[in-house]
Amino acid sequence: MQKNIQPFWLLTGLFIVIYFLVIFLHFSSDIKPKEFFIQEDKTPIDTLIEGRDSFVANSCQVTSHKMSWKSYGGISGKEFRAIFKICKEDFINARTNRKIVGLKKVEGRNLRSIDYNHLITHDKPFLKKTVQLFKNIAKKHQLNYKETADMVVSCIQQIDYVLVHNKTCEYYLKQCQSGRLENNSFDCKWHLGLSPYRPENGNQRNPCIEEIEPYGVQSPAEFLFNLKGDCDTRTSFLFLILKNMGYDIVILNSDIHSHSILGININAGPFATNFYYNHSNNIKYYVWESTSTGFPVGVYPKAFKSSEWYIALI
Repeated sequence: MQKNIQPFWLLTGLFIVIYFLVIFLHFSSDIKPKEFFIQEDKTPIDTLIEGRDSFVANSCQVTSHKMSWKSYGGISGKEFRAIFKICKEDFINARTNRKIVGLKKVEGRNLRSIDYNHLITHDKPFLKKTVQLFKNIAKKHQLNYKETADMVVSCIQQIDYVLVHNKTCEYYLKQCQSGRLENNSFDCKWHLGLSPYRPENGNQRNPCIEEIEPYGVQSPAEFLFNLKGDCDTRTSFLFLILKNMGYDIVILNSDIHSHSILGININAGPFATNFYYNHSNNIKYYVWESTSTGFPVGVYPKAFKSSEWYIALI
């Protein structure tokens, strides 16, 4: 004779099954990548990843960077390798265009911000191969939508930080030494080598790239050429790459913190707690720090307050 199952236990068991089904669907919802894996280039994957891409010999003077890096999160410990290339003439073209970048009004704020779209739109053709390179790395390693974004951002995070100025580095150093700039500001801490920004490897000073006029930001193509950049140089580069890989991405700036970070509309996971809510489209953009390693999406090194930030580009 079968033992009768009490209604309470039947309902409890049904609830548990539904609960785990919901959890599974939530965290597997981004397993299928979007259409950015569609090949736009007939060059074999391994060829592009190793850097022997379709740059025609002697068609331009190529600058190359051989890089390897590890990501975090669900693909922790997986190492990626790539050779990034750009034509010097494209760098010169981008530099010329950057010198005429202007300011634009921030929507809904009494603020003006650098017109990052001017830089990004101009440099997009120069970074087409770089976008394809990241796509092919993702395809080779069978990364899902979230893991692909992790792979791209962690690549840029591991590049050494270099402060970008519109005047000479010596000018800012003297401004700090004379007290004209507050020693507690980030710029002065960086130039004076104050904690926590003490120079590494016995260097006298922290690195700085100077006379990047008019506003101290390099364009995406310039960054790819020399791999020197601070916050908004990196966010501009990553915006171009991720936007063209199908991600809903924004650049978030703060005049209070003198900083620029990314925001991304993605299933960020249970440990992502920091986000910017965009009321104009009712979308939650999880913040992403690009200037230092070890910060996954939705994790910010300091207390994050949306009121202190604004969307500089969407």
